[in-house]
Amino acid sequence: MKEKKWIRILVTLTLVLILSGCVGRDTSGAPTGFIWDVLGRPMEQLIFWFAGIFGNTVGSYGLGIIAVTILVRIAITPLNINMMKTNTIQQERMAYIRPQMQAITEEMRQAKTFEEQARLRQEQAALQKAAGIQFVSASGCLPLFIQMPIFSALYFATISSTEILNDTFLGVSLATPSWLFCILSSAFYLIQGYISQIGMTEEQKQMNKAVLFTTPLINLIFGLSLPAGAALYWTVSGIFSCLTSLYISLVLKPKIKEDIKKDMEENPIHFPKRKDVTTSVHTKQVTTAPTQKVRRNEGKQQKR
Repeated sequence: MKEKKWIRILVTLTLVLILSGCVGRDTSGAPTGFIWDVLGRPMEQLIFWFAGIFGNTVGSYGLGIIAVTILVRIAITPLNINMMKTNTIQQERMAYIRPQMQAITEEMRQAKTFEEQARLRQEQAALQKAAGIQFVSASGCLPLFIQMPIFSALYFATISSTEILNDTFLGVSLATPSWLFCILSSAFYLIQGYISQIGMTEEQKQMNKAVLFTTPLINLIFGLSLPAGAALYWTVSGIFSCLTSLYISLVLKPKIKEDIKKDMEENPIHFPKRKDVTTSVHTKQVTTAPTQKVRRNEGKQQKR
């Protein structure tokens, strides 16, 4: 799970850095360019539609951003929950073989040859297979790939649309950075990180410690350099992430743990037989005493 979080963060940063310069403005100040036509304009029209429902009054575009964010989050929540469910199952099954995996890992550190390391990796794979652990495929990143075009469109609409930038929400101009929305979005994602740690072991918490603070920090840094509409979108997304994590941590994870515990009791893991593949560090040299040859007539000469 930690690797996927880092992938999500790196992909988001890359897209923001690359695509943020792809939306230009014409002489009248209207946004233009390929990225705007493909992503920004359709999302802008959707926000306009929701703003019309709210009466096209002051704050209606802010409500439109909130409505679109909620709509998108509802659509992708099943994908996120399914991804988190898969991760939780893998983590719980891994917990049953952690001592054996740690023993193999320690042997790999002491292995002197490539053959020893290769055999130990085979033992690791056999152990994971016996525990029912499957290697994560590229489909695990499917929610991320689906989200990015949608969120990029919403991002460009909130920072480029003239109508949205001219609106205010809760007294905050959507055209300038807002400390309020930046702090709120960072706080919600920090809370979401702590919620996701419910039920984790201390070791797992330490492994996720860096990621816990990375997302809120990124939201704060980027939020202070972008119009408030983008930070408003992140704030609503953070609230949704908190609700999703609450369901996963308090409802889904306990059920998964109970199901796996029951499965392990009914179908215990048959651990593969370990092989001693490491070579001894010190080799003993066996020295033999020189043999004494019996000299001919030695006894006779002594008698004389």
